[in-house]
Amino acid sequence: MDVGFIIFIIFTIISVVTSIIENANKKKANQSKRPISTKQQVNSKNVFSQLQQSIGNLEKEFTDFKNNPQAKLKEIEKRIDAGSKQTRKLEQQVKNKASEVKDQKRPVERSAAKKIQAFEEKIQAKEKLSLAERIEKIEADPHLSPRQKMNRINMIRMEDDIDSAGSLVDFTPENTLKGIIYSEILGPPKARR
Repeated sequence: MDVGFIIFIIFTIISVVTSIIENANKKKANQSKRPISTKQQVNSKNVFSQLQQSIGNLEKEFTDFKNNPQAKLKEIEKRIDAGSKQTRKLEQQVKNKASEVKDQKRPVERSAAKKIQAFEEKIQAKEKLSLAERIEKIEADPHLSPRQKMNRINMIRMEDDIDSAGSLVDFTPENTLKGIIYSEILGPPKARR
């Protein structure tokens, strides 16, 4: 290829990229120059007037405080008491609304609570029975086939094994710390040194 042709291609690519960047900048400038709506202007004027009023009120209270600090402190204490009463009323209203919402959801909660309670009762009944009693109960059930009985007995034995193995492994923070310390003291096995 000719050197002139390569230079022509490079300048063409550069001009295309610069035109794309300029168009993007123009779009950003047009988007940022959007006129403020009348609603936004009214809102900003309202906010500004409220700020001016609150600044005026603060200046007035500050001058009153300079002139008579004891009376102003008593007035502030009264305001705080009134504010705490209002917050208590608001808290009570929120609690009332929350209880109303809970009452609307009660039928679903009641059925779910009944199911949970029945499940917990089954678990407690299983925990009360020993392993042998549970196996005898399954073997005495006339509605189960021999295969179902065997499967359920195996499941009970596996549950018992898992429960007993759970007590062997204890990952409390103290035991974990002890394990880390012992592993550092003992080091790796001789075969891996």
